[in-house]
Amino acid sequence: MTETAIPAAPLIEHFAELKRRLAWSVGCVLLAFIGCYIFADDLYGFLVKPLASVYEGETGRRLIYTGLTEAFFTYVSLAFYAALFLSFPFVATQLYLFLAPGLYKTEKHAVAPFLVATPILFALGATLVYYVIFPMAWQFFV
Repeated sequence: MTETAIPAAPLIEHFAELKRRLAWSVGCVLLAFIGCYIFADDLYGFLVKPLASVYEGETGRRLIYTGLTEAFFTYVSLAFYAALFLSFPFVATQLYLFLAPGLYKTEKHAVAPFLVATPILFALGATLVYYVIFPMAWQFFV
């Protein structure tokens, strides 16, 4: 009885495809990070606006940094999370394109609406938090 070897090429091809999809995803996040870091000061001002509106008209209220590198790391983390937010649709599409060949046709049709709905619902949720929840929360905490 002879054993037949399982060809290694399909597994290698899957790893190569995964590597390519991950490279595109990381590249997209990196480009978005660079763009977001350039505008990190504007992003920070936008995110702090609900708190600033609570303190509007009062004197002596300001945000401070308590550590030497805190401003830098605040902007870096803000740029990173903003980059994840902006690049999520592309990364999710890359994930889908990697998984799609292994799905049945009915499964592909079931997953496709989620690719469109997820970023839209996430953006709507973020908008709700920024314009409704943040002002109420800051008013409560102050």
